[in-house]
This record gives sequence, C-alpha cells and structure tokens, in this order.
Amino acid sequence: MHLEFEGDQLCLHRDDVEHVILTNCIWLSVPRRQEALALNDRYVSIWGVVNAKSHGHMGLFQGTLEEVTLIIAMPRAALAEQLKSGHP
Repeated sequence: MHLEFEGDQLCLHRDDVEHVILTNCIWLSVPRRQEALALNDRYVSIWGVVNAKSHGHMGLFQGTLEEVTLIIAMPRAALAEQLKSGHP
C-alpha cells in the first residue's frame, strides 16, 4: 500500500509502485487516519469493496477499493501463504 497526495494505491508488488506500473494497481479510497499512514509503503491485507467502474485519480487505475474496513500490516511471506491457501 502506498499513500500520497493524489496517489493512494494498492499494488501487487513494491516494484509496481517504484516503477509506476499502474496496470498492477488500484486506487484506494482510505481516510487519512494516523493508523493508515503508519502502514504506508508496507505489505498489507486490506478489506474493502472493489468498484471496477471508478478508476481513481485522472482515471489512471484499474479500479478503486472503497469502504475500507480493515488494514493489517503483513510480512511478505505471510501474504504469499495466504494467497497459496486461498484464505483471506
């Protein structure tokens, strides 16, 4: 998850953020709360609703994650295990 002015995004990999590969990212509609900002530039597990019709700032993203209810910092290895098992 990367949070910045007009650039809040959730990407598949850190390289997507560093090299601005927006085809692998979705816009995040996240309140600017201290809890979210503390997880900036971290691997996270995040719960929300995907809106495929909303493409974020200047229409650059593949969709928008809205109504975010939970953001949890995750070690990269734990995220890989979650994806492999198919459990959120």
